[in-house]
Amino acid sequence: MNTFKCDPEDRQWLEELGVAPGDCLTSMRPNKVAAISGSSETFEIEPDRDLAPGAPRSVFVKRYRYRSWKALLGGCFRGSLFGRSRARMEFTLLGEMRRRGVRVVRPIAYAEQRRRGFLRSCVLVTEGEPDAQPLGSYFARHAPTWDLRRKRRFIYEAGETVAGMHDAGIMHGGLFWRNILVTQAGEGWTFTLLDPNRRARLFSHDVPHRARISDLSDYVASAVAFQSSTDIARFLSSYEKVHGPLEAKRRAAILSIVKSALKKSKGEARRIAAGMNLEWLERRIRRKRSTSGQVAFDSVDDFFSALERVNLIGIEHRSPVIRFELRGSDTSREAQILTVVFDQHCVRVEKESSADADLLVRTDAGALLAVVNA
Repeated sequence: MNTFKCDPEDRQWLEELGVAPGDCLTSMRPNKVAAISGSSETFEIEPDRDLAPGAPRSVFVKRYRYRSWKALLGGCFRGSLFGRSRARMEFTLLGEMRRRGVRVVRPIAYAEQRRRGFLRSCVLVTEGEPDAQPLGSYFARHAPTWDLRRKRRFIYEAGETVAGMHDAGIMHGGLFWRNILVTQAGEGWTFTLLDPNRRARLFSHDVPHRARISDLSDYVASAVAFQSSTDIARFLSSYEKVHGPLEAKRRAAILSIVKSALKKSKGEARRIAAGMNLEWLERRIRRKRSTSGQVAFDSVDDFFSALERVNLIGIEHRSPVIRFELRGSDTSREAQILTVVFDQHCVRVEKESSADADLLVRTDAGALLAVVNA
């Protein structure tokens, strides 16, 4: 049983693009993969021809998969049997956030694939944001060249964005930097939110204190990897200028944010470092492929062999451990587990490693190949 929903005005160009109806979404192999993680794959599709009026320059297709009965049963009350799927939940939340005046990625469609009532996969389609970058990548790349005045302005605009969301009665539930996009807008910036979490809530009034503390602590947990304590204090100050004091006992409120953020910051720092190392490796391998004339990797084994030949001299970020659990097209096939360890000067690829992983990537072998061959 497939469910597919989109706005009627988007249906024509979605069909031209090949992502409608729902069974196309759940089985497609788009031409460019943006990201893979432990639970989802995100594809970017850039049309190679002019589509119907109103079609965006690119769309992102985020697909959640439920590969085992353990995952299905564990998520019964989180949408795999009862309630809304992740895709439907995000589609609904993003639409309501837009109606309340919060800048978020535009939701275009969602699809669900169920068998005997159990959710096997669900897909969310959103409009691409031209020239946007994740907040962490943008800040790490540009902030070192800014003077103090420009840096303060950036921090204040970020604080105003979060305060505006809370003023609209919205709790994001996962306000980490990876869920905030930044676009240069003249001398300023535009911040766009994406991926509201299952903890997200909509209120008919101002967001309650505890919900605000939760969102702010998520933001700060990411910020500690990039900003000083002074910068974080400026962010909270700019938030309060728009929203008002956090509460009568301001010191206690800030301590609550910091305490909660510290609990999340260690895992978030590992995830940020792993993501940056993967970005660095991707750029390094692409340069090597372009100079050697290699067009594409024929298999994941070829890719991991290439990783072991990469010299890590010059990498600036801490060295994480990344575990890949790869399945073939047959979902019953046992996963191939490979662990990538960033050593002092080289990359090691180990099979069935017992090392604790900083980042787990669980996906199909074909999807991983699409990433590295994009």
